[in-house]
Amino acid sequence: MAASAFVPVAVFVLVVGTIGWRLLALWRRTRERPELLLGLGLVLMSCAAIPLAGVGRIPGVAESLPGRTCFALGMGSIAVASWLLIAFTQQVFRPGAAWAKAFAVAVSGVVAAAVVWISSVNFTGATVAEIVPRMRPGTLALIGCMFVCFGWASAESFQYYGALRRRLALGLADPVVVDRFYLWGVSSGANTLLLAVLLYCAGSGMVIMRDPFSLTAIAAVGTLMSAAWYLTFLAPYRYLAYVRSRTR
Repeated sequence: MAASAFVPVAVFVLVVGTIGWRLLALWRRTRERPELLLGLGLVLMSCAAIPLAGVGRIPGVAESLPGRTCFALGMGSIAVASWLLIAFTQQVFRPGAAWAKAFAVAVSGVVAAAVVWISSVNFTGATVAEIVPRMRPGTLALIGCMFVCFGWASAESFQYYGALRRRLALGLADPVVVDRFYLWGVSSGANTLLLAVLLYCAGSGMVIMRDPFSLTAIAAVGTLMSAAWYLTFLAPYRYLAYVRSRTR
């Protein structure tokens, strides 16, 4: 595969990592749990999970012990980042709901089991072509869990957005807060779509961190997600002024 296929993914990683670090800086001032959970999740995903998993699937490296080790570490980072993002959704939307806590714990358990499966199988077989079919159950379970979780986040966000829009019409809601729920719903929905594509790729036997189709999908949807996340958490003054003036 041409090295240029990684360029848009690298841009996505850079943008998401920047947002994550800035959220952690915001957490140092606010000490609020959502900023910590999301900031850590994004930093871990961008600075460890995607780079390590990508390096572990470079042709000529993937079958070596260092390559397999990088891939296993990347998958472990994906598991921890996933737990943080699941906890973020539960804390923001359903902090007092017992069912949401139970759901988050159950999904996190499935993610852990899937990553253990993928990482252990990664050290068997002589080639990636042999390894990928053995990984498929764990890969499908991992992506399926994230598909459900981001779909949940999108549904919750749009539900809050609809309720706040009705309050906004009566002057009882902040337009910036309303806009943030909309943006988070859009970004979570876009990620749900991406995960559906990755489910297809994994089910078809593609190597996600190597195949041009899956990498292009990650880069395209990731660009939209990065823009929405930036405007949700780190919007510049001009954008906030535009949202408020549009409401008036």
